[in-house]
Amino acid sequence: MMGQKRFPLGRVFISILLCWWMVMPVAMARSWVDIKRSGIIRVAVEGMTPAFNFFDNGKLAGLEVDMAEEMAKRLGLKIEWVVQPFNTLLIGLTQDRFDLIAASHIITPERSKAVDFITPHYCTDAQIFSKPGGPHTVAELKDKVVVAGVGTVYADKAAGIPNLKQLLTVPNETDALMALLNGRADAWVTESVIAEAAFKALPQKTEFQRGETILRLVNAMAVSKGNAELQKIFSEQMQAMLNDGTYDKITHTYLEEELRCK
Repeated sequence: MMGQKRFPLGRVFISILLCWWMVMPVAMARSWVDIKRSGIIRVAVEGMTPAFNFFDNGKLAGLEVDMAEEMAKRLGLKIEWVVQPFNTLLIGLTQDRFDLIAASHIITPERSKAVDFITPHYCTDAQIFSKPGGPHTVAELKDKVVVAGVGTVYADKAAGIPNLKQLLTVPNETDALMALLNGRADAWVTESVIAEAAFKALPQKTEFQRGETILRLVNAMAVSKGNAELQKIFSEQMQAMLNDGTYDKITHTYLEEELRCK
């Protein structure tokens, strides 16, 4: 997925993943009755997305982690956390290896064919970020190296930008930030709130440049396709948090931006 080299590398990567998925045993989807009876819900995250789901001194934290914990608490459940790479989460859900994903997934028609999304928990933009003086428009990305997280919709969008020198895809947003800071990439394409949280979390103040918006994004947690009862229950819980002030309290713990979908 790198400029002219993107296609063959992408094929190799996808082939490896498909082989891995095919040999792994497939679990059975759990109904709401099964989950309630067990008292435990399995929730998957990436654990590498600043402000949303990340590790703080070895413990999972972030607004999506807190939201999932609050919903589970209201439903009388405990969470069994599953942490794995972002680009494996959706396939893991389709194989029913966990019950819910809480990892900043953008709703797309393609993803909606594979999983069901609950009430969205934030809306944002995908933008171009660079060091001061770097490229900040799509036109200025000509002959430049752009970095994005593998498996993200903004990586797909960046792949369609003409005349890139290279599209560098990395496992997570932390790696993408490091690629920008160490000069491996001229620009980073990601969600605006993720980028700002990542820069803010750096040990020393780092100047950056926010550029052109390339996508408008709606993000939501997801359950297995066809698990209508679980989708309804968690949609109701998310809506309740949006209505009673809990959502604002949690998001403002980590971010100053307003994330509500208008």
